[in-house]
Amino acid sequence: MEIINHDVTEYNVVFKKDKFVKKFDKYIFQSTKGLLSYMLFSSHQKEEKRPLVIFLHGSGERGFSNELPLLGSDVVKTIYKYVKHNEDAVVLVPQATWMPELNGWFR
Repeated sequence: MEIINHDVTEYNVVFKKDKFVKKFDKYIFQSTKGLLSYMLFSSHQKEEKRPLVIFLHGSGERGFSNELPLLGSDVVKTIYKYVKHNEDAVVLVPQATWMPELNGWFR
């Protein structure tokens, strides 16, 4: 993160996207009940069955930007590094959207 000008009340903050995000493919599942966006990492190195790791984010990463659950904490990055270097697996990161009423049980 870089703060460009700190002498005024407005800040221009620039974030650099982490390179590991590019390793995930973006998908959108569509049904009659709505849309569900998700990110998926698979090394495609093995034809055999591999473990499936599903990361479920907290309410702060809800929305329509698939990348937000990847960047909201270091959990997915830690899982990605482990899978890449230790044990091959498929990593699935679905993203919940906002409730229209915004009165979910998490409040």
